[in-house]
Amino acid sequence: MRQELSLLLLSLFIFVFGVITSQVVEGVYFDETEDSKVALIRQKGFKYISPLIRCETPFNADNKRLISLENELYKYLTSSQENGLANDVSVYFRVPETGDWIAVNENEKYTPASMLKVPTMIAYYKESQSNPNVLSKQITFDINEIPIIEQAKIQTILESGKAYTVEELIKLMITQSDNQASSLLSHNINTNEYHKIFAEIGINPIDTSNTENFMTVKDFVAFFRTLYNSTYLNRKMSEKALELLSQTTFTKGITAGVPQNVTVAHKFGERAYDHDATKQLHDCGLVYYPNHPYILCVMTRGSDFDSLSQVIGTVSKITFEEVDSWFRKQ
Repeated sequence: MRQELSLLLLSLFIFVFGVITSQVVEGVYFDETEDSKVALIRQKGFKYISPLIRCETPFNADNKRLISLENELYKYLTSSQENGLANDVSVYFRVPETGDWIAVNENEKYTPASMLKVPTMIAYYKESQSNPNVLSKQITFDINEIPIIEQAKIQTILESGKAYTVEELIKLMITQSDNQASSLLSHNINTNEYHKIFAEIGINPIDTSNTENFMTVKDFVAFFRTLYNSTYLNRKMSEKALELLSQTTFTKGITAGVPQNVTVAHKFGERAYDHDATKQLHDCGLVYYPNHPYILCVMTRGSDFDSLSQVIGTVSKITFEEVDSWFRKQ
């Protein structure tokens, strides 16, 4: 009887495993109900393998912790808009270890601006995996080709006629959001390879005819998810990228809402318009809460950068305090 039961259980396991495997190969794994499906995003272009980039899990409506955080954020964002601090605010929060997430106003599109320096870095690090010499390649800054752009938030200005390595330029581009460094790197990048990153990670490619308001918080979070999980770059390069992002000098966004001893690997972006007073300010990244890191992305639109940074800082503070209540020792 026991032997028959064992054979029955083994047969059932093989059948279930076969069903799941066949569906995973197609890119989507379906649970018992249609509502609980998990979509698998895989990198294309290979003959014999199908590398997993990330999986999209459904919202867990039974998670009381997530519901509590979502309610707190929604309440604050509503009041911030009523008080004129921001016109639009979108938030995406995710716990990478479990896949649990919440989002508020997640379908609103923004202009990522300087946050696009992250995929530029990823493109060079991806190339360096097959061509290590690319990071030591020297590029000369010519003021006649790339004029100096005044940036209040950076501490360094490139010297015309001076050669910089790609590695040095990447560091300036990420830690200080240096636009000259970014321009030099962009002028020397393979455009097709850069745009391919978006497709391979599962984000709609940039439409060069429409460079305004084309990305959501969920879209941009994909870059940090792949870096944290090391599913696009190898482990060495993913670690290198996040280490640089943890050194960014912008402190008026997410980092303003967490204790100073908590590491944040993030990138901000700002956009101002000549034709009206509309401004955009965003900050996205990984907050390394001890043993329980989380991803937070906040995109905002309004009329004043200081007010927008205040909103991002407060969203970060609300999020950190809520997460802290989940995990701190009683």
